[in-house]
Amino acid sequence: EFKSLLSLGIPITTIGFSHEGCTSVAIDDVEGGRVATKHLTDLGHREIAVLSGQRETAYNFDVSDNRNRGYIEALNHVGVEWNPDYEVRGDFNIYTAEIAMEAFLRRKKLPTAIFCHSDEMAFGALKAIRKKGLRVPEDMSVIGFDDHEFAAVIGLTTVSQPVQFLGQLAASQIMAKIEKPESAIAQMKVPTSLVIRESVLDISQQ
Repeated sequence: EFKSLLSLGIPITTIGFSHEGCTSVAIDDVEGGRVATKHLTDLGHREIAVLSGQRETAYNFDVSDNRNRGYIEALNHVGVEWNPDYEVRGDFNIYTAEIAMEAFLRRKKLPTAIFCHSDEMAFGALKAIRKKGLRVPEDMSVIGFDDHEFAAVIGLTTVSQPVQFLGQLAASQIMAKIEKPESAIAQMKVPTSLVIRESVLDISQQ
C-alpha cells in the first residue's frame, strides 16, 4: 500500500520514520534515549531496565532500536555494560507493557529504574509495579518517552517530543514539494526535551 502511494506522484511526508522515496520529519530517537538514561545515571542509577517496543514492523520503523541505542550509549558512558536480562519487551501500548512488566517483576533481583520507550508503556509498567506492592519512585524509578497528555497528571518524568511542531513541519514540506516538485527530498530531525516530574528518585547520595 505504501509503495502504491509513492507511485501516485503526489507529495508525501512521513512522520516519525524516514523513507528514501519521500520527505520526512522525525525526532532524534537516539538522543532521546540517551537523554532519558543520562537523567537516571546522573541521579545515581546504574541498574536500569528498559521497556522496549516492537521491532519487527513495516516501513523501516526503527524507533525502538534507536531509543535502545541511546540507552546503551548512556550506560556505557558511565561504565555500565548493557544487561540483556534487563530488557522487557512491550508493544507500545499499556496492556502489553503491563503483562510484560508483571512477568519481569517476578524475578528476585530488580533494577532501581526503568526507561520506557513510550509513555503508554510507562503507564502499563506503573500499573504492574503498584500491583506488585512496590512504590514509584521509592522502590523503582520510571521514565517515559513522548510526554503524553496524561503524563503530567500522574507525575511521569518523560522525554517530550513536539508533536504539533512535527505536524507543522510535515505540512510545510508537502506545500514546498507542491510548489517545487523538483526540489530535493528532505529528511528533517527535530530535538526533544526532558520534562522532569516526580517518578524518578535521586539515589546518588545513598
